[in-house]
Amino acid sequence: MEKQKLEIKEIFNELKKGNKKVIEDLYKKYYKMVYGVAFSILKNKEDSEDIVQIVFSKLYEIDKEKMPKDKEATWLYAVIKN
Repeated sequence: MEKQKLEIKEIFNELKKGNKKVIEDLYKKYYKMVYGVAFSILKNKEDSEDIVQIVFSKLYEIDKEKMPKDKEATWLYAVIKN
């Protein structure tokens, strides 16, 4: 779990620097988690897949000033949930 926190922190730090290529890493490593959270709320495969796409699109487009400064995994969970 600690390794995962460091990993997601590094990815978010790269996003803040403007490195949009790390979105691909984030997608590969966290797709299942994002999908799982969405599915646990929606109980629908298609809607959950849509949420995954929306979340990663928003992460790609988000202003770096609005990115979390810490607790990135918690922030990502809140984005999925909302």
